[in-house]
Order: sequence, then C-alpha cells, then structure tokens
Amino acid sequence: DDADLAASTYSLASLLDAWDSGLRSVSMLGRVLTPDQWEAPTACPGWTCGDIVRHLAWVESVLAGRSDPDHEVDWSARPWITSDFGRWTEAGVDVRRTLTQDDACRDLDTMTDLRLAQIMDLPNLSLQSEVNGVFGRTTTSDGQRRTARDIGMADRTPNVRAS
Repeated sequence: DDADLAASTYSLASLLDAWDSGLRSVSMLGRVLTPDQWEAPTACPGWTCGDIVRHLAWVESVLAGRSDPDHEVDWSARPWITSDFGRWTEAGVDVRRTLTQDDACRDLDTMTDLRLAQIMDLPNLSLQSEVNGVFGRTTTSDGQRRTARDIGMADRTPNVRAS
C-alpha cells in the first residue's frame, strides 16, 4: 500500500514538525502580505489569499472538535459552489471573513496550538494513533499528511507566494 510505504519514510516527530511549521509559515506569510495581496484572488474560485489562511484555520478548528456559530452564506454570490462539501467548506471560510488579517492569522495559530496539544495528549502517541479527520476518524499519519497537502496547495497559489 502506498500510504504504508510513505509512512515508513518519516517519523512521528518529523511529520508533526512539518505539519506545525507548515501552518505557522502560512500564518507568518499572511501577516506580512500587504492588504492588496491579502485580498488578491487565488486559483481557488472566489477565494483570496486571506481565504486560504481562513480555510486552514477552519480545517484545524473542525479537527479540534469546534463548531462555528450559525452563519448564513449568500449562495447566490457563489454560483460555482454546487456540492454539500463545497458549501460546508465555504461556510467555514465565510464566517471568518469578518476577522482582520492579523486576527485570521492568530486564529490559525490558536487552532494549530490547540490541535498540537490534543495530538500530544493522546495516549501512546504514534503514527497510527486515531485523530479526528474531516471525513471521520483517521490516523495521525494520514490526517497530518492531508493538512500538509492543503498547505502545499496554498504554497503553489501564485498570489500567496507574492512578495
């Protein structure tokens, strides 16, 4: 199995470090973007660079077991969102659009801190420890690699890399 082969190439410490440092890098980058860069569109339809930060904060919040306040999204302004998963994801980003740039980055840092504490508190922590995943329970290995993929996708978004 490819996942088992991939998991055999890294340690728990290196995986958690890559996940943590990746999220913190996005947060740090978010803090130094100019307002125009923060609001610049990305390759993700309807999303700005700031929305990438908001999305990662939302994902970590969901994985931490937190729920967002009730929030109504103006779906008529987002006709490209056609799936339930897309609506769920967009609602998590949209509810955070009221946050300032610094507050959105702080939200990402806070959720990263919370998730890291939750993971480190797991008994007998290993790559196979069960953690919350977006689609249900998963292993530490799979869950943190999925987030790393999200971070990598954000890094490949040209406007996010803009200096």
